[in-house]
Amino acid sequence: LEKHLNIISQSRKLNILDIGAGYGRLAHRSLIACPNISKYYCTDAVAISTFVSDYYIKFRKLEDRGIIVPLYNIVDTLKNNTIDIAINIHSFSECHLSAIDWWISLLSKFKVKYLMIVPNGDEQGGELLLNVHGDNFMEIVLKHGYKLVIKSPKYDDPVIQKHGLYSTYHFLFELQN
Repeated sequence: LEKHLNIISQSRKLNILDIGAGYGRLAHRSLIACPNISKYYCTDAVAISTFVSDYYIKFRKLEDRGIIVPLYNIVDTLKNNTIDIAINIHSFSECHLSAIDWWISLLSKFKVKYLMIVPNGDEQGGELLLNVHGDNFMEIVLKHGYKLVIKSPKYDDPVIQKHGLYSTYHFLFELQN
């Protein structure tokens, strides 16, 4: 995000939504590294991940900016807060198309300007937005008004990209409204 948009270092108040936030480690690292992030919202469909994320963010004493959102509260959270960037790292790759469609329609409805998706690499190296069933969900993202702005490899060096651990691509979309 920073490499392509300079949005993180240049924004005074930035609100991020991490969809599939897991245990909250990215939230922790992001909030420590970027004091200009106003709120970092973490949500996950797996209840135990939400619980651990809540515990971890509190343990790190970041609950003033690291906000844990149970999935059942996500609509109210989006309704009452402006989100600048939504991040999904390896989570949509584990979802059915209907769940991905629900998420993208929600982000579009609440005017989330940027969406960054990092798919699982698998055998195709993360060059496509595929879920575990092999379904390509690029069309779902596009139909909700998002345009692909950047598709960049995880590693700049092509040899490392081909043979490195967990090679994939980073997809950055912008809402076109």
